[in-house]
Amino acid sequence: MANVFGVGYTRRRQVPAAMPRAKLTVGVPEGAWMNEVSTANPGTTFTVVSVLPGTETSVALVRFRSPDLLALLSEMRTHDDVRDAALLWTRGDEALVEVETERPRLLEPLLRAGVPLETPFDVRDARATWELTTSPERLSELGTRLEDRDADYELQAIVDDVGADPRVLTPRQREFLLAAVEHGYYRVPRGITLTDLAAEMGVGKASASDTLARAEERVVEWFLERELPGGVPPAG
Repeated sequence: MANVFGVGYTRRRQVPAAMPRAKLTVGVPEGAWMNEVSTANPGTTFTVVSVLPGTETSVALVRFRSPDLLALLSEMRTHDDVRDAALLWTRGDEALVEVETERPRLLEPLLRAGVPLETPFDVRDARATWELTTSPERLSELGTRLEDRDADYELQAIVDDVGADPRVLTPRQREFLLAAVEHGYYRVPRGITLTDLAAEMGVGKASASDTLARAEERVVEWFLERELPGGVPPAG
């Protein structure tokens, strides 16, 4: 199994104090609805827009795309782990569903380690991608919790955010922005549509639009902060 701290770190060693931000992928536990539904629909990205984990139940807003939304929704509703799955809206082949589950199996290591969860996060082919900012001690505790559960996880990045500008791009935003530039999204005329860029990145159009908009906002604010005397004027 990969170690959450990467090469050169063991389960009992602490993460260096200058590395409080991590990005990792975690396998969804067997028996959880998202494991089975995601496995049965390979290539489909489930975006957890927000989540309210509890000790007995968990409620999440989940967005996904499917050529057969009703069939996928039926799979969710009939799973033993799901108490209720309410369809909130559909737009073409995209849907937003409010899902109430028996217990937050995927999130249990985070809850036990006291690590705040950043949303949205994606689940694809029964693997969740998390971006976390926390203290070295809590990050170390999360590694212990994942290993104690024998979880399938892999560290993708760990970076130093100490003293960083709060508007610096997240790894996911940087990834999207670089892909957009590479594929000519900002050329005139565009070299790629938002729909095609979203497909290239394996997410829904709404998720791609939201990620790019947040990245663009941070880049523009960073630029204006340095160009305008007195900084960026307040909105409104």
